[in-house]
Amino acid sequence: VYLNLNVPGEFSILDNNIIAQHTIANVRLEGAASFECTANLYHNTLDGAPYGIYLDTYANSTTADCIISNHSTAGIYKNPSGSANTINIGYILFHNNGSDGEWDSSHHLFYGDPDYTDATNRDYHIRFDSAARDRSPGSGYAYDFDGDLRPFGSGTTAFDVGADEYINTAPEAVTDSYATGLNTPLSVDASSGVLSNDTDVDLDTLTAVLVTSPAASQGVLSL
Repeated sequence: VYLNLNVPGEFSILDNNIIAQHTIANVRLEGAASFECTANLYHNTLDGAPYGIYLDTYANSTTADCIISNHSTAGIYKNPSGSANTINIGYILFHNNGSDGEWDSSHHLFYGDPDYTDATNRDYHIRFDSAARDRSPGSGYAYDFDGDLRPFGSGTTAFDVGADEYINTAPEAVTDSYATGLNTPLSVDASSGVLSNDTDVDLDTLTAVLVTSPAASQGVLSL
């Protein structure tokens, strides 16, 4: 999926989109001297193309609260032979681009792994360790591309950047049971252990914790 705006005089607002894996540029803007092309991008995830945002002649953009990642040539590129192409950015997470451009600290830029669930198969939900989490005061968008409320978490005021707001879904645990003879030790390896049949939709790492130990007369239990 990609966006190509080359209609002079066009003004667009793009919010909560995943735009990824185009062969040239995920977003390309081009206008004309008589009517410039303007597209403002808020809470978008751009991933996996030679260019993330390509500004050609007479093209303008305000881009905020976005993830721009894995673009082999440049995350943001202004055609040097183009005229009147300008971009204002803020609260952007850059990751693994050929170039990110040169920006001063007033733009509130971040660098780190967005930790997508499965970008190869175009699942751009972010996970617990994502560098996109809790980065921005927000652009006025109360919901993400799934319809989940922004920001997530009790007392949280910071928004995740990109199209997805991380929602921590509880793992699904399945009851386990094991049997052994009287006075016979039982050892269960991890492949058949208490976590082997449990799942987490966020793909977070699961751990087992012993909450209450058995009475001494009932034996010893360790995880």
